[in-house]
Amino acid sequence: MPEELPLTERYLRYKRGTEKITSWLTATAIKCADISQLVSALKTKSARISAAQGGTVEVLPSELIGLTLGIVQSVPPTTVPPNILTALTKTIEGRQAVADIYKKRTTDQSGEAAKKDSGHQHFIGILIEVQRHLTNAAQTFQEHLQPPFSSIPNDNDTGHGHEMSPAPDIQIHDKRTHGDSTSETSSPSKTTSLSKAVFVLKKQDHEDVLACLCFLGELRDVRVNVNNTWRRYMTGEITFMLASMATHAALCLLNCAEEEFTAMNPDLNTWHRVCKLLQVEAHTDDHDPLAYLVNYRKHGPLEEFQDLDISGLLAYTGTEAIGLFCAQFNWYWKNVDNLRKGVQRTGHCKQKHVLRRTLAQHPFVKVLVGNVFTGYTAENTSGLRKEFFWGLHQYCKSGLLPTWLVVACQMYIDVADILGPRLFDGSAVFDQALRGIEAQKIVMAVHQQQYPGGFPDLEAKAMKFFDSGKVVATNVRKSLKLDTTIARSGDVFSPHYQEQKATIVSMRNHALMSNHAHLIPIEVGCCALVAKLGTFCRALNFPQCELHIQTLAFVYQAGKCLGLLPAWPDMDFVIATQSDSTPLTTSSADRPEALFEAYKSALGLPGRRTVERCLGRPEKLRMPNLDPIMPKVKFLMLVADIERAKSSPLPNNKRLQIFLHELASEKQAQSSSDSGKPGGASAEKRTFNAEELLSTFTEQFQSEEPMLNFDYLRLWTECGKLCNTIAEDVIDPVIPMEETRVGSALLVGYDLLGGFGRLRKNPELVPRSRLAQACKIMEPYITAKGGHFRRAAEAQSSGYLAEKDKPMPNKVELLSEEQKVIVSRLTKAGSSVSTSGGMAVVHHPMLAKGDLMKRSETRPKQIIMPQYMFDGDTQLPRWIG
Repeated sequence: MPEELPLTERYLRYKRGTEKITSWLTATAIKCADISQLVSALKTKSARISAAQGGTVEVLPSELIGLTLGIVQSVPPTTVPPNILTALTKTIEGRQAVADIYKKRTTDQSGEAAKKDSGHQHFIGILIEVQRHLTNAAQTFQEHLQPPFSSIPNDNDTGHGHEMSPAPDIQIHDKRTHGDSTSETSSPSKTTSLSKAVFVLKKQDHEDVLACLCFLGELRDVRVNVNNTWRRYMTGEITFMLASMATHAALCLLNCAEEEFTAMNPDLNTWHRVCKLLQVEAHTDDHDPLAYLVNYRKHGPLEEFQDLDISGLLAYTGTEAIGLFCAQFNWYWKNVDNLRKGVQRTGHCKQKHVLRRTLAQHPFVKVLVGNVFTGYTAENTSGLRKEFFWGLHQYCKSGLLPTWLVVACQMYIDVADILGPRLFDGSAVFDQALRGIEAQKIVMAVHQQQYPGGFPDLEAKAMKFFDSGKVVATNVRKSLKLDTTIARSGDVFSPHYQEQKATIVSMRNHALMSNHAHLIPIEVGCCALVAKLGTFCRALNFPQCELHIQTLAFVYQAGKCLGLLPAWPDMDFVIATQSDSTPLTTSSADRPEALFEAYKSALGLPGRRTVERCLGRPEKLRMPNLDPIMPKVKFLMLVADIERAKSSPLPNNKRLQIFLHELASEKQAQSSSDSGKPGGASAEKRTFNAEELLSTFTEQFQSEEPMLNFDYLRLWTECGKLCNTIAEDVIDPVIPMEETRVGSALLVGYDLLGGFGRLRKNPELVPRSRLAQACKIMEPYITAKGGHFRRAAEAQSSGYLAEKDKPMPNKVELLSEEQKVIVSRLTKAGSSVSTSGGMAVVHHPMLAKGDLMKRSETRPKQIIMPQYMFDGDTQLPRWIG
């Protein structure tokens, strides 16, 4: 039996394989046979001209055998690459796995179901026949062929082969008339080239539903991944910021997944069209927050997919929440227009259905509906495109509801259910990030008071630089406390309306000023990251001019090499995480003078060999670039760049997707290299689905989080204190500082490291050296505080959180005991149930519209659930209980 795979992987496995096989068969047949006699779509002259110009040619499944025979019967014989045979084997496995989905639980097959299953089995038979001919040809002509091609790993090679089932009898009715010589169907000229033609296997009718379900499954996998991420936050494994950013990345990937799906299936560009293809519609109960997804007819296209969670795939709760937002949006702008026309304001429309009244009380939905105006600012021209709010307002304008937006809204509701009473934890996280910005000015002010002088002009610029950050943080804090009730009401003639509106609109001009951020956990986490990155970049900017960290990084390594210093965890962290462009260590530790050369290179000065090579030719001397202390956080910087929406020819979500693809490919290549598997340039580039890319995002973000939380500014001040002390107590008595006219860090570095090579060659000189005296000044600090900043950074990062910083588990049960019994009885009978937002969505493969028309005598508008949908003889109680 084929191995168990997720639906999407089963579909992609045989889809990629059939594309590869079709491409090879057609490309090879062009070279060694008359392909116009093998592919019916090329019979006419106009079709061949169109194909020669790069047009698309559809190949019928039955024509694959004709192409194969044309290849194996050619003279001279054609080489069959081993990777094509491997692809055939794996494609047949994948196709058989897809065919298994269509097998019903009963042996009674008739009508459409039997036709679909027959179509699958017929195509499998074609592939097996192609494989048989190519295998025989490869064996027969093996001794006459050139050395075989290198075996190229196939995208579909993800498991071991299984025993092939015998091919069903295949009857190919060849109706081609080779003698037809009319002007329109005459043989093509030998000079006609079809190398630009794109050959594709003609899409089979029964694949539309399967492709759609695979797409929905991919979106559902992302949603499940996000839910698990937030559960990890609730157990204290990861930080709030990481969970928020993973959700933000998920929104981008959901959008990308839909763009790719609708590019191939333009008729399925909305959620409602997807439901129409699946022949499903929703019915609600007037007395319970319960929705039924019913089939148009008894034997619909979903009947063959009895094991799939259709209620979860379609995320119906999300559509209801979006509907509430859209109703509020329409009320708001209609009310604004009426007031401008002098028409009296209207009250909010009341929801009649229990389902919508229940959902309207959900914490997230209340926030969503309450942000009609403030969320509208996300679509402005300042570049702050928030994917979710942008999608909502696009839907309200166009009326086209994309499927990714429905799943995203469902995901937000799920997150709110998981967080429970801790839904607004992000406010404290954001406030802490803002306090970090404000604290930087205090740190710099204290440092300047303790060590005045140095570079007055530059210090003044630095203080102004840090002061601007504090002003932004203060303004943001005020904006979060702003009462926007009047602006949200749309009362345009209120004296406070224009004032509040101007304040709200001004907030969109800065990445931190997202006025709905403190209410939605995903948004507030993203804003906290922007604030953290602002703190991070400021700490690595102006302070680097005095080179305190660079100097002591090399002095520490020199002292440790000579046994004068213990381990300094903070500095080890900085050295290990420094970018490769300007490392803080030497790659050739065997040469005594290498450390001093590496130090000069880190300062942006030319090395000894460069100077000797350019001696007498100063015009040839090129100074290296001086890079500041910069950890390996290009991933976080990319996220910040995307968050700020810098100008780019590609949308932000696509940029993130491309980056994650490259990162996942690098990790896969590294993993293959470590395990000794073949790889390299000959290997085909693998594609990754959205859930895999999201996992890559989470792993990479978590690995870089300690660097983001590391306090480089305070470490710089501590290194500055040590450099000043060493310069005054060790260097100044020998080389007066007022005569050198250089900073203390540069003086310490050149004096102590310049003689390091001599000390390594003459160990007896070490105890009396100035390096030993400097190490005696550094040792007490390293012993007492040498690991403080690293421990503090890890304590704020995922995987290292202290027990006191972990959130309390949410003990609020989403379902009552009675509701749990209801769900159990439904699932035992084969129904799929989705519970979130205080409501339930139920689907059964056999549930048709007519089955819900039964009414209760006591409650005329209550739906009676059919007996086959639940386990047991007694009718289910009401969902509300």
